[in-house]
Formats: sequence, C-alpha cells, structure tokens
Amino acid sequence: MKKIMKLAFYILVFSTCQAVSQNVQWASKVVSFSSDLGGKQFGIKQILGKPNAFPQCESSPTAWMPKSALSGAQVLEVEFEEEQSVKQIAIFENLNSGCVKVISVAGSDKKYKEVWRWTADWRNQPFKQKMKTDRAYYFNRKRRKVEAAPSVDGFPGIHRVILNEAVANVKKVRVKFDFSILPGQKQIDAIGISDSEVPINAQIKAIPDSLITHEVELLLNDCISFTCAPDGKQLFFTRDQDGKNVVFSTTMNQPSEVKLVSECSVNANYNYLQGGNANIFLHGGAPYAKAKGETGWNFVEYKKGSFQNLGALRIAAYNNYGETADATLSSDAKIVILAVESDLTQGGADLYLARRKDDGTYSYLENLGKQLNTAADELAPFLCADNKTLLFASNGFAGYGGMDIFVSKRLDDTFLNWSEPQNLGNLINSDANEVGAAITTNNQLLVNKQTEEGTALFRVAIKTSDFESKKNTY
Repeated sequence: MKKIMKLAFYILVFSTCQAVSQNVQWASKVVSFSSDLGGKQFGIKQILGKPNAFPQCESSPTAWMPKSALSGAQVLEVEFEEEQSVKQIAIFENLNSGCVKVISVAGSDKKYKEVWRWTADWRNQPFKQKMKTDRAYYFNRKRRKVEAAPSVDGFPGIHRVILNEAVANVKKVRVKFDFSILPGQKQIDAIGISDSEVPINAQIKAIPDSLITHEVELLLNDCISFTCAPDGKQLFFTRDQDGKNVVFSTTMNQPSEVKLVSECSVNANYNYLQGGNANIFLHGGAPYAKAKGETGWNFVEYKKGSFQNLGALRIAAYNNYGETADATLSSDAKIVILAVESDLTQGGADLYLARRKDDGTYSYLENLGKQLNTAADELAPFLCADNKTLLFASNGFAGYGGMDIFVSKRLDDTFLNWSEPQNLGNLINSDANEVGAAITTNNQLLVNKQTEEGTALFRVAIKTSDFESKKNTY
C-alpha cells in the first residue's frame, strides 16, 4: 500500500496545476520503437494518451515495458495530433525512473533536433556486474507461459525537461533510453508536451466532493460480494462459511441481523447474487459449459421473502478464462453486462454485454470498448435503476491505488457508447482495493472494499443527479 503522504502530495500538485492554463498534448501515435511485447498488456500502444498508471505508480499493464528490463539502449518515437510550441517535455516512468538518455524533437519535416542529453557517467554502474539479465517476465497469467524476473519495483518519477528556449512547430518526440542504468522492471506510462513551464502532471478525473452528502459508515464486515433490492431496504451478501461461499440477507436498517438464504447457497463453492433490478437477480457460481452456452448463472426472482429460480442465463459462444464472473442487468433484463476475461479482451477482465433474443437466450458477448475497458481489469459492474448509470471497479485508469470505483453514463440506446469514466473521488476510493459498488433508488451508495481486517461493506449518501463534471483542463 502506498504512503498517505505521497497521495497527499499528488493531490496538492493536481490542485495547484489546475489553476494555471497550459496547452498539453499526449502522444497519439507510435512512429517507431526498439522493442515490444506484441500484446495488448504492457504493449507499446499503452504509452499513448494521458497517464493512467500514474499517479498510483504501481506496476500496471496500462504502461509500456521493454522486452528486457536490462536491455540497454531503447529508442521510442511518438507523434502528437497537432504541431505546437514546446517549452516542456514530460516522460512518466512508472517503475525505476532515471533511464532517459537523450530527447529530440521534430516538426512535420521529420528533421530532429536534440534538446536534452544526460551527461552523467553511467557506464560503471555496480549492479551491472551483480545482476543477471532477465527475460520475459510480464503477465503472470495462467494461460501465458512466461517466467518471473528479479523485481526491484518502485521509484516512479516524472522526467520533465524545461527547455531554455521554446521550440516551435513540434510534431514528434524521440526518446532514447538506457534501461541498463538501473535494476528491476521498467515501465513508461505516457509522454506529454507543453508550451509552459508549469509542471505537467497526471490527473485523476473525479466527481466533485460536493456530490457526497453523508460521510462513509461501516455497514458489514466479511462481505465478499453483495447486491441490494432497488428500494435499498434489503441487502444480500456472500460470506465464507467453513470454506464455502454462502449467501445471507439482512436489512439496511438492522445490518447486524443476518439470515441464511439457503436456496441461493446450493452450489459447491461460489454462491453469490448480483445485479438486482426490479427484484430480478442473477445467482452465480455454478460450473459453466462453453459448448452449451451455459454461463454458471441463473435468474432468480425475490418475492415474498424468498427466491424463485427462473432458469439459466445462456449466452451464445460464452467464454470465460476465470472461474467466476461479475454481472448486472437492466431493469427489463433485456441487457446483461458482465465482467469476464475472454478472447475479445482489451487486456485483463473486461466489461461485455449480451442482448436477450426472442427465445430467451442471449446473443454473443460484445465488448464495451476502449472507453470503459483498459489493458488492466474492469470488474463488478452495477447498472443503476435508470439503466443509464454504470458503476464498475478498475485499476486501469488514473486513481488512488489498487481497484477504484468509477462511474459512466450511457450516451445512446446501443449500450455501446459511454461517457469517459469518472473516479468517485478520494472520499470513496483509497489506496486500498474498492471491489464493488451499488446505488439504491434513494441515493445510498454501497461500496465494498478491502481493509486490513478483510473485506467490508460501507454506505454513504450521494447525489446521483449529475455525475458529469466540467471537462478537465490542464
């Protein structure tokens, strides 16, 4: 877990920089590069756009890694949308910063001009005689056969170069690295240019603190997964009991009084309820059969204090690399949104939707796209009662550390176009993992997060009428 003082420093920097206007562009195209892993995670395209591994500064698949952390010289050339005057260049080094050697700039004519060079004596670094060259070490997912590298994580930094004189009409930037200078893994998150000396920083796109109308309070301990009735009165959650996941129910007013939901605890291990809208829920945890389109979920209806099984959720060509999934559904159950990792992933677990067909089964999974999905993981979707507001957990956008809760608005009836996700802010998110959220119709926000004692469910009152804040400026 990151230090609180470091987080406070970043927040202070962000607030200060917002008050000063400057023209910042982030790299929009990779022109050339020395090495690439060839995949979506940690690949060369992860360097494009604004920082998303910063400011949390943890190892992230949303940053570029070279093929070898000790490979020596690497050259990267990027292009920006428009030519502009450049006074500052910023390179976001997510791990073990200090490996930038030379920076050059060019206009549309591709004639490069060197604007900065590191002149320190770097040839006799002591670790070079002590550490063995590492090889592929990146994904650590079961289906990818790679080995782990010796890890010296940490030491993030933003390499900023303030030019003595501004250079006009800059379109491209070329950076030469020497990754043999420092031990451990290397990651580059983003490259930005500015016409100002005001420090370029990462920015967390967060909802205003004014939307939080009541402070966070503890609701339940040992809550692995949860959902709630639309009116916010009834709460259903999963706990571990003798090595098995078991579903319980309680009320919001008296959360200490819990009851076993036996009809939703019949699976051998994974038992959980998700996606409650109009008292229709998804009961998950059964094994799924890919050939039959079985997902391991079934629909249940909560009626008169008990659950009635309405049948299995079947999705054409359903595929999931993991043992479990997360899901939510629209109020009419015509749309199901799932968090799984499949062949169509942007990287890790992604958000997908499936549409109900006339026969009651659902069409093939459709990826919700790069606006919501990243090379990291997107989990625990919750579609609010308005069928337009989507909450989900992610570690692929700029945040406060680990998994954070984000909100996005649906922009049309296709369910494929969504607004840029906004972080729920540091009154809700923290340097821990926030692993699930839901909003009731009476504006109670429930957030499940990991604490030092385990996973716990918290409650906070929030205004949901306007999650859309003004466009961020740098």
